[in-house]
Amino acid sequence: MDKISGKLSKLMLSCEEATFLASKSQHMGISLKEKINLRIHLFTCKFCKRYKIQIDAMVRFIYKTSDANGSAKTRIHLAPDKKEKIKQALADQIKE
Repeated sequence: MDKISGKLSKLMLSCEEATFLASKSQHMGISLKEKINLRIHLFTCKFCKRYKIQIDAMVRFIYKTSDANGSAKTRIHLAPDKKEKIKQALADQIKE
């Protein structure tokens, strides 16, 4: 029984490893072994599954809203008062 549980523990990823692989899969791709281990983990962990769904959605949104060069298709403009509020909040954070 110890041999089986030892092998299973090697197969099971931690949440930290699973989220790393989920992110890595979006940028560089992962090996077949990593894909299988990630799928097993996602099947058993609802939090990592939610993370994977969210990261997939973000990547789809980025691709959908960027052109072939990776530049944004549309520019988002903030009102001057909103920009100033953000700058002030950042300055306050730096002071702390």
